[in-house]
Amino acid sequence: MVIIISAYVRLKWLHEQMYYNKYPSIKKLIENFEISYRQGQRDIEYMRDFLGAPVEYSTKEKGYFYSGSFVMPTFYLSEDEAAYMKKLSDYYNELCEIGLDEYRNYGKIFNRISLSCTDGTESKISLQVPFVAKIRITGERHSYRLLDKFLRGKTDDIFIYEFHNTELFVGLLLSCMGDFTIIFPNWLKERVLQICQKMIKNHE
Repeated sequence: MVIIISAYVRLKWLHEQMYYNKYPSIKKLIENFEISYRQGQRDIEYMRDFLGAPVEYSTKEKGYFYSGSFVMPTFYLSEDEAAYMKKLSDYYNELCEIGLDEYRNYGKIFNRISLSCTDGTESKISLQVPFVAKIRITGERHSYRLLDKFLRGKTDDIFIYEFHNTELFVGLLLSCMGDFTIIFPNWLKERVLQICQKMIKNHE
């Protein structure tokens, strides 16, 4: 189980790095997780060959990137497994208390995973990496209250949203009937344009 969780954490890190165009390299992967070069290669190969991620290498940036959109598969954790993660978190925190600070991040990771468990209404939980969108809103802000549950931050007139269900988010965005511009990501902009074009065609 520990090996599986460690692999998931590495893959999640790779996904986030490529999703935000930070061009992760195997060298950075080795530095962050203290693994071998071969293991770093296997992680990249696993994402590309097994998960079907559109992973490409940029010689200019000296790192990997997504050449197209990709959704990280959901990782499921049962309540018993979440309890096990909590025990691991406690164990690593105890190591930190006796001066072994190099294990502090392990404690944080396992604790975050264990806290993701539901209250028992569902037997399994999802740790899927959410999509992130940056949207400039130039119309009335109150028109976008339907999106408030997805709101994660704001800079001037640019709002940052996180969501898992693309169709739901796009549907709510369009139903707001306000003026907006999608700054990031491009695939979301294309998806909204496709839906709008289809709506216009159906009403000609």
